[in-house]
Amino acid sequence: MSEVIELGVPGVQARLSTRTGGHSSGPWAGANQGRLSGDAWPLVAANRAWLARRAGLPAPAQYLAQVHGSEIIEWAARRRFVAGEPRADAQHTERPNYPLAVLAADCLPVLLCDARGERVAAAHAGWRGLAAGILPRLLRELRALLPAGRGLHAWVGPAIGPCHFAVGPEVARAFGPAYAAAFRRDEAGQLYGDLPGIAAAQLSAAGVQTRVDGRCTHCRPEQFYSHRREAPCGRMAAVIWREGHSRESC
Repeated sequence: MSEVIELGVPGVQARLSTRTGGHSSGPWAGANQGRLSGDAWPLVAANRAWLARRAGLPAPAQYLAQVHGSEIIEWAARRRFVAGEPRADAQHTERPNYPLAVLAADCLPVLLCDARGERVAAAHAGWRGLAAGILPRLLRELRALLPAGRGLHAWVGPAIGPCHFAVGPEVARAFGPAYAAAFRRDEAGQLYGDLPGIAAAQLSAAGVQTRVDGRCTHCRPEQFYSHRREAPCGRMAAVIWREGHSRESC
């Protein structure tokens, strides 16, 4: 099934797939959207088509080959869909009815749009991407293309929570002292990180109106895939698009 995501901007639609439904079995059981997850491609393709129908997408979604980096792709208004999935971890467009998708199974899916719904964006943000600054970089790209002072809205999706995201000290070091509060140790000395909290802090510091879903993927096996809980596993998709009339159809 898919859930409706509310960003509070007219003309912007967004959806989140869960693991319920679909055609996959085994460790990918459900509506796995991940081509590189180890699942059979015909099943993944069928799951993507199933999601497109159930979620009411206006066209096939544009997926990425995500690499836990900070590469960003802009899809210009007249650019056609590409063959395959380009290597990047974020994408944005002003083109109407052009759904953008990112995959996740513990990492953060982050969806964004401007306050008038003229540009939408989707980012995959694991700890490496967050530490590399993928969200501030994406915000800079968006603001360079929008009128000065235009507000931005963001949704930070389900991800592994600080209750289960056990990390080594190198992860905390990668973020530096500015994010020391996002890491804590339990009684046994194990360090845990708060990825949603870091993303929300980065977005809010940049003046973005942000909503954090808050659900932990590790804690909800009936709803979400979790790489930390059960690798190999499938992937959920977060999809965003702006409604409107495309000039290419004139």
